[in-house]
Amino acid sequence: MRRPTPKVEWSRPDGKPWNNRIRETPEGHGSEIEITNVEFEDEGIYRCTATNRPDGSAAAAVDIRLVVHCELTCNLYILGGA
Repeated sequence: MRRPTPKVEWSRPDGKPWNNRIRETPEGHGSEIEITNVEFEDEGIYRCTATNRPDGSAAAAVDIRLVVHCELTCNLYILGGA
């Protein structure tokens, strides 16, 4: 017997709203999210729930944290001279 395709839903349990930079796209038999122009407000937990009646549901969560790497370049100029 063939199983029905699961219904996949993404949510943010921390209550933060989705914004127009977060896009959910189908991927194989599931789904993925893509965040463009990531900002600190995008940090947090993202939960994926797949429901396949009558088999039930399964869920997984990921906690996204941003790490900023800054590199400072200094140019030294000597003014005047001897």
